[in-house]
Amino acid sequence: MARQRRHHEAPWHPLTSPSVRRGIHVPHRADPAIPPVTEAAPLATAERPRLARVLGLRDVVFMIVAGILNLNTLAPAVAHGPAVLLVWPLTFALLLVPQCITVIELSQQFPGEGAVYVWPRELLGEAQGFLSGWCYWMSNVVYVPALIVSSVGLGAYVFIGGVGTLPTDGLVVELGSFLLLALLVALSIRGLVAEKWLVNAAAAGTLLAGGILLALAGWLAATGRADPRALVWQRTDINWQLLGVFSLTCYSVTGFEIASNLGDEIREPRRVLPRGVAYGALISAVMYVVLSIAMLVSLPAGQVSLISGLMPAVARVAAQAGLSGLVPGIAGLASLSVAGAAAAWIASPARVPYVAAVDGHLPRIFARLHSRYLTPHVALLTFAALCSVSLAMSFAGATLNEAFLTILDLAVILTLAQYLFMYSSLLALVFRHRAMPTHFPRRLLAIAGSVGLATTVFGTVVAFIPSEAVAHVWQFELKLGASSVAMVVTGIWCFRAAARRRASAAAA
Repeated sequence: MARQRRHHEAPWHPLTSPSVRRGIHVPHRADPAIPPVTEAAPLATAERPRLARVLGLRDVVFMIVAGILNLNTLAPAVAHGPAVLLVWPLTFALLLVPQCITVIELSQQFPGEGAVYVWPRELLGEAQGFLSGWCYWMSNVVYVPALIVSSVGLGAYVFIGGVGTLPTDGLVVELGSFLLLALLVALSIRGLVAEKWLVNAAAAGTLLAGGILLALAGWLAATGRADPRALVWQRTDINWQLLGVFSLTCYSVTGFEIASNLGDEIREPRRVLPRGVAYGALISAVMYVVLSIAMLVSLPAGQVSLISGLMPAVARVAAQAGLSGLVPGIAGLASLSVAGAAAAWIASPARVPYVAAVDGHLPRIFARLHSRYLTPHVALLTFAALCSVSLAMSFAGATLNEAFLTILDLAVILTLAQYLFMYSSLLALVFRHRAMPTHFPRRLLAIAGSVGLATTVFGTVVAFIPSEAVAHVWQFELKLGASSVAMVVTGIWCFRAAARRRASAAAA
C-alpha cells in the first residue's frame, strides 16, 4: 500500500523532498571543515518557477536510447577486435543491470529535477550531493564535445561520400564543432517541447543506421564475402589494453539517469521512468552486441575509425553491393543521430546546477529560468562556454583521434566518479534509512549497489590505460590526470566557498 500511495502524492521538487513528506529525518554527514549553514539557502516554494511536464513514455525511451546507444563510443571498443564480444556480457551483468535497478529505485524515492544531485543529497549529505552533481556536469562538459566532434566527423562523409578520409587535424573540423555546439545550445534554450523531437529523431536515426549496417553485414554473410574469422578471438587479442575496453563498454551503458534528471518535466514520473529505463536497457544492450558483430564482420579491427565510427564499414560494404550512392545519406543520418544525442546530454546536465542554485550551493543566477521558454538558460550558456574551452584544449597539440580519446576518457572518469555517489546512495538507502519503503527487495538493492560500486571503482582505474591509437602516451596521461584532478578540486572549492558566503551573510 505504501508503494501505491506514492503514485498519488504531489509532484516532487527539491524544496519538498519525500523524506520531509513522510516525516522521516534524513541525517546529513557533518563536515567539520565546512562552516554550518545558517542562512535559508533554498528559494521559497512560491518563488520557484514551475517547469512544464512535456515528456511521455515514448520521449523517455527515445531519450535513453539516444543517450546510451552512441555509435561514437562503440568504434573505440570494436577497434580492439573480437575480444570485445567477451566484454559485453560482463559489462551487462556487472554494470547495466545494477545501474537500472539503482536508477529505478532512486527515481521512485525522489522523482524530481536534477536527480544525480538530489539522490546523494537526500541519502548521503549536502557535500556528497553537490560533488555528485558537479562530476556529472563536468563529465558532460567534456563528453558533449566528444559527441560533437564525432557528429562533425560523420558529417564529413556527406561530402566525401566515403572516398576520402577525415583529416587528422584541421581548422574546418574545429570550426564546425563550435558551430554545432552553438546550434544545439540554442535549441536547448528553446526548451524540451522543441528539443525532444530532435532527440526522438536521434534515437530513431541511430536504430535505422544500425539496421542498415546489420542488413549490409547480412548481405556479406549471404554472399559468402564475410570473414567468419573476424569473430574469432585469439590469445594475442587478450592484453592489458583490453582493460581499457572494459572501461569504454562500462561507459557505453552508463546514462540511464538521463531522463531522471528531468523528473519535473515528465508526466507521471513514478509510472513512466521504470518502464522507460527497462525498455531503453533492452534496446541498447541488444543493439550494442549485434552492431559490434556487424562492424567486426564488415570491417577489420585495424581499419575501424575512432571518429567516423561505423561509416567506414558502411562505405566498404555499400561499395561491394554497388550502393555507394547511399553512403552520403546514411552519413547524414548518423551525424544527425549523434547530434541529437549531444542535445540530450546538453539538456539533462543543465538541470543539475539549476537545482544546486535553488539550494544555495551555486550563485543564485543559475536558478533563473528563461522568461519565455522557462528553461535554465544561464546554466545552458555556462555549459556552452565550458564546452568551448574543452573543445579548444582537446585540439591543442594533438591529432584529431587523440583529441577524441582524451575528452572521451576524461568523460569516462568523471561519469564513473558520479556513479560512486549514486551506488553509495543506494546502499545508504538500504542500510541507513530502513524506515523508507522500497520498490525492490532490500537484499536485491544491496547486491546491485555493491556490485555496481565495485565495478565502477575498477572501471575508473582502468580508464587511465591509454589506447593503442594514442601516440603521445605521456602527454595523454598528463592531460587526463591533470584535468580530472582540476575539475574535482574546483567542485570542492565551489562548495566550500558557497558555505563560507552563507555563514558570513548570517553572521553580518
